[in-house]
Amino acid sequence: MTDTVPSRVLILLPDEDAPIISTDLPPRLAALYYKLKHAGLELVFATRSGGYSAAMGDMRRFADHPVVAKLMADAFARDELSESLALDRVYVDDFDAIILFLEGLELALPEVGKVILEFQRVGKAVVPSETLDPIESAVQSIRVLVSQQAR
Repeated sequence: MTDTVPSRVLILLPDEDAPIISTDLPPRLAALYYKLKHAGLELVFATRSGGYSAAMGDMRRFADHPVVAKLMADAFARDELSESLALDRVYVDDFDAIILFLEGLELALPEVGKVILEFQRVGKAVVPSETLDPIESAVQSIRVLVSQQAR
């Protein structure tokens, strides 16, 4: 892998029934979505069971936040975030990196651990979302992590 920005990133979100612990998750997710899209990355969203994510449901609570309001008004973005891939349908070789937007107990679930270990086993970047703050440097941070994993 070269020192270029990865072209395809998997973003792992909480399942619909997962409690959202962090109140900054929806604004961070919305900001990261636009930052990575603007950089030309293809984003694929996944949850343990596929389908609707708790993060998308929580967006409504933050509709007064400017970037969340932008996402809520963007039908394409809402569709992308609402229809997530199930973890058992993730093929690690299709992605350059995975960003984890999970909290608490979801990180300890066996199916989540299996996917994380598979990304690590094949040398792909595993990026906890909180390490991408500030969002302004997210693309550069992912580039560095992917380059380090490729060595």
